[in-house]
Amino acid sequence: MTDTTTTTDQSADRDGQQDDQHQNQNDELGEKGQAAIKAERDARKKAERDLKSAQTRLSELEGRDKSDVERLTGERDAAAKRATDTETRLRDANARSAVADAAGKVNAISTRAVYAMIRADLEFDDDGDPTNVDALIKQAQKDEPSLFRAAAGSGDGGRRDSNDREISPGLDRLTYAYEKNSRTANRR
Repeated sequence: MTDTTTTTDQSADRDGQQDDQHQNQNDELGEKGQAAIKAERDARKKAERDLKSAQTRLSELEGRDKSDVERLTGERDAAAKRATDTETRLRDANARSAVADAAGKVNAISTRAVYAMIRADLEFDDDGDPTNVDALIKQAQKDEPSLFRAAAGSGDGGRRDSNDREISPGLDRLTYAYEKNSRTANRR
């Protein structure tokens, strides 16, 4: 605003000096010449006011546009941050699910413990799905076997007594189990 005030002051000083010089010349021009010069001066002053008004309006518009641009930039940045956070949560959920499935297949005692152990080494594809879960779980089985149970089955490796026969489910199976336990109890 000081630039505008300085420009206005300079214009007034210049106008005053020019008026003095022109006053001497106006005496020589006559009425029609003086009227033409006065019309030119008035037109120049009006043009300067119009220019000043247009410059003020332009700076207002530029300032308004700048704040809109800044606002839109802020909204864009906030939306990008939300998208990144959502992608991170999606990747984490996909990883937890994949690790839980794979760890469950190999009899992990705690899928959460397995996930915590391998989380930092997980690699993801473009869709956010983990790509190296199986390899990491195999490595975890070697590094921390205490996190995994032995394969399901009987302690004898699946061998059956030679005396065992195929028993159909229901009452026959219960009768056979009772008889077998009674014989074992009698031997003691």
